[in-house]
Amino acid sequence: MKAVYQSLITFGVLCISFVLISQSQAFADFTPATPDSTLVATMTPTPTPVDYTMPYPGLLPDNPFYKLKTLRDRLVSLLISNPSTKAQFDILQADKRFAGAQMLWELRPSQKQLSLDTLSKADNYMEEAIGSIKNAKSQGMHYTDPAWQALRSNRKHQEILLQLQSEMGPNTTLMNESKRVASFITRIQSSFLQ
Repeated sequence: MKAVYQSLITFGVLCISFVLISQSQAFADFTPATPDSTLVATMTPTPTPVDYTMPYPGLLPDNPFYKLKTLRDRLVSLLISNPSTKAQFDILQADKRFAGAQMLWELRPSQKQLSLDTLSKADNYMEEAIGSIKNAKSQGMHYTDPAWQALRSNRKHQEILLQLQSEMGPNTTLMNESKRVASFITRIQSSFLQ
């Protein structure tokens, strides 16, 4: 019995070590922009797509190993002490969750509720990112690049939500997430980009 426990502990340590060693940061394609009229927080469809590349989500939420991925991401998040870097990491996580929810929506129509839950979790990461940007600003650190990235990311999230709403029709969860994203955009614009 003791050998089984030792084997499990060794396996767990190896898995965590592998995950942490193989973790490479890949941030969404971001080029700092200047304020213009295309970044106004509205919920009307834009005639041109938002110029923001969403990252590949990796494992989707219905994968049995997805919980390990989220655990790894939380561990990495705890190790980041710089608020500006933490904001960028949280924006990346929000983007991955949004992209994963969209992919799940398209590939597995029977998993729409899981997709909606994942959208909500993505917004929780964005909430953390906004808090980190606020911390960076209050500490006198560089915060404008993460703020612009968060703004562009939320504009892309709006675009995805509008697409999902057009496919699904009226849905309370999608409408609530759209309102939440619109409030993020307003907060970012008023608090960090004036």
